[in-house]
Order: sequence, then structure tokens, then C-alpha cells
Amino acid sequence: RLGWVQYDYDNPPGTSNDPSINKGHTDSKGFYTVAKLAITTPTWYGFSGKIMGAGTTDFGLNDPAYESRNFVFNAADPKSYGIVQEAYIKYQQNGNTALVGRQELTTPMVDADDWYMFANSFELAYYANTMLENNLFAFGYFYKMAGVWDSGAYDPQVAPLGGTKFYSMSQASFASQEDKDNADDAGIITGTYQYNDDTNNLQVWNYYASDLYNTLFLQYDFKSKVGGFSYDLGAQFINWKEIGKLADNAELDRAGGSAGRTIDASLYSVRFDGSFNNGINFATGAAKYSDGDGFVSVLGAWGGY
Repeated sequence: RLGWVQYDYDNPPGTSNDPSINKGHTDSKGFYTVAKLAITTPTWYGFSGKIMGAGTTDFGLNDPAYESRNFVFNAADPKSYGIVQEAYIKYQQNGNTALVGRQELTTPMVDADDWYMFANSFELAYYANTMLENNLFAFGYFYKMAGVWDSGAYDPQVAPLGGTKFYSMSQASFASQEDKDNADDAGIITGTYQYNDDTNNLQVWNYYASDLYNTLFLQYDFKSKVGGFSYDLGAQFINWKEIGKLADNAELDRAGGSAGRTIDASLYSVRFDGSFNNGINFATGAAKYSDGDGFVSVLGAWGGY
């Protein structure tokens, strides 16, 4: 993967970095390459394995002064790096799937988010059951993640904006550092149910981040066809709610007249996508945020948007 990344904030490096200009962010630009090499085993009695190394470099061509906002290298120490991005053992047979290890994984609110230069990866374990036709039941545990674009990790021994190595899910969250420390490197317990047939697709996901916040994701899509026109009508609801020690701290903050650490918010969305047999298609959508607090702590965390 080859890419040129450029952000123009009207705030060149070395200037006053006026916080009133795009929050003090400085102009950033650079050329990067990402390479991956993977080995996957054959399947033996339902078991298989995979290991994948991934790395990114600029071949020394970029000016480090212009890499503070590119989200490819560690911003505080911009240099090439590599990680073992996937390494797992998987069992899949008769409608049962189990996996343990590291994996680039796509779920609604914890996601590899591979739309940028370097995808997120997670240390996790999960089990999924599809033995009942059109139905999926699954549960799992996310322990750590790596990913500069979506990780809010901070390692005082290395640098802020880490993401170039694996951090606990709580440390990789966008919550305050005090709340991260209170969560004590906790992970995320996840459960899901999905019903999917030719017309209906219902998804229910719940992500319980111990002592931080709970995320509930609901989505329903209705797909149909009228003559030469196919369409997808969908609705979505996401709710984030403080729990455990973060909730206790939020109560103290509210008692003191501050709601800066509160996480209590929702997002409502609808969409209408369609396509015609002549090749013309369209996609429309609308979303509304609730009046709750904490969006800055949750949107984009762990790759989930």
C-alpha cells in the first residue's frame, strides 16, 4: 500500500501553534508505504492458523517536523516500525467458530478500520455459533489493540500517541488518563446476535468496557426489489453509558458542577440506498446526536464509528 497524506491547518510547524487555529494542530504531510506478509496453514480437522507481519516506512524521505498529525508513525517519535499484526489459532466446523490470538477484525464498534494507511489489530478470543439457520450468536473478549489512527494510548515510557504497539483496550480508549488508570488495563466483553435472510438483517451488539462505559449498537436493514430497482432501508441506534469507576467519578464531577468526564449519549441514524439495473445507484443518510455528554471520549475509539 502506497499513500501520500497531507493536512493543511494554516499552522506550519515552528510557529506559535495558536490553539485558536484548528486546536493548535500543525500542518502535516508525508509519503508512506505499508507492507504485509502472511502465512496461513491448511485446515486440519477444523483447525487452522495464521501469522502476519506488517510494517510501514517512509524510506527516510519525510520531514519529521511535518508528521505530528499524519497518524502513520508515532507522532512523538516518527520513524519506521513493524509489528506482528495477526497471529491466531482458529477452529471452524459444523457452524462453530472459535479464535484466539491477534486478528484484524471488523465489528461495528471495535473495528480494524482499514480505510487509512495501517489497520487496527486486536488481541482477543471469541466464539460464534451459526448452527441455527439465518441466526448468529457470538461472544468474545477484546484484551489489547494496536493502531495509531484509532488508539488513544499513552505510554509514558515511550511517547504519547503510541498505537505502534499493543495496549490494553482501556488504555487505548479516549477516556481521561485517570479513568484509564482506574480501569486497570481492563478489556471489553462483547456479545452479539444477528438475524439475516434475503430481506431482513437485524444486528444487536453490546460492548462492556469494565469501569469505563458500555456501548449498545442496534441496526435493522430491510432489503427489497421493485422491478429493476433494488433498495436498502436501514435504521441504527448507538448508546454510550458510563459504568463502574468512571460512573462514580462522573457523579463526583457533577456534584462539583462539572460534567467533563460524563459519558451518557446516543446517536440515531437512518439510510436509504438504491440501485437501478442501468448501473445508476445512490446512497443517502441522516444522523442526529442526542444532547448527552461524552462524544469526544467515544467517537472513533477502538476504530468504531
